[in-house]
Amino acid sequence: MISGTAGWQHELLLKEVLTGDESFQQICVAGKRCCPPEDCGGPEGFAELLNALGDANHPGHEEVCEWLGDYVPEFFSADEINRRLHRRWEN
Repeated sequence: MISGTAGWQHELLLKEVLTGDESFQQICVAGKRCCPPEDCGGPEGFAELLNALGDANHPGHEEVCEWLGDYVPEFFSADEINRRLHRRWEN
């Protein structure tokens, strides 16, 4: 478990270490859920945001939907993560 800022914790599982190949690139093979949006108030704020997003009767539902746009918390794309990793290591 790796502790992040603002109380976030991320669990990473290292599947395999390959050595001797200069062309090696980091890749993501799987994951769960979309990254929390910036400035959502840490873990507690994110939990409240998810409650408001998932409940049309929640008093903050419309505001959260407007702020987040097409944000889908359950969405995860290893391809998108790998594109971001690749861009990071290119620069």
